[in-house]
Amino acid sequence: MNVINRILVILAVFITLVIALVMIISPFGVLLVLPDALQGGYNNLSALYLANPLVFTVVQVLLAVVVGLVLLLFLFWEIRPHGQNDVQVKTTGGSKATVTTDSVSQRLVYQIDQLPDVLNVYPRVNGRKESVDVYLQLETTPSINIPAKTEEVTTLIKKIVEEQMGLKLGRVAVHIKHIPYPSGSYDTPIQKEEKIPGGL
Repeated sequence: MNVINRILVILAVFITLVIALVMIISPFGVLLVLPDALQGGYNNLSALYLANPLVFTVVQVLLAVVVGLVLLLFLFWEIRPHGQNDVQVKTTGGSKATVTTDSVSQRLVYQIDQLPDVLNVYPRVNGRKESVDVYLQLETTPSINIPAKTEEVTTLIKKIVEEQMGLKLGRVAVHIKHIPYPSGSYDTPIQKEEKIPGGL
């Protein structure tokens, strides 16, 4: 979502810049063309409405609903409480230190990606005041033992977060998705039963 927000901001700034430059460089030309453009748009919309008022109204309602839902989604995402970006490190002395959730994510990716049968690691780390919640999506080979791999990954997450980074680990969730089997091959081939002539 941060990437989408950045793209939208860049587009908004670029469009505003273009409009401002055109208005500054040629204000009279813009004011001269604008009424004709508005009148042309009005005439086109009027023609569409008169051609089929029902379809025009339905399209209006659908556009209003879609645009409203998209904007409300972005608004909700911006105003909802996010996890803290800085998390306090546990220290034995009186010193204070913090670490970012991005740093936790990078270390998780680096170390978990080195485990056998792990192809890709997609972490999401939510920071609290003194702990972090880790939600991990793994892409693996199709032949792994899922319970064993989940236990291995969970143990490594605890080691990274608590022992190596000095943080308190909160909730952990691991979602495993393995890639499809190669065409024509299976982990445990199933042989078809052969019918015995004259058998039941």
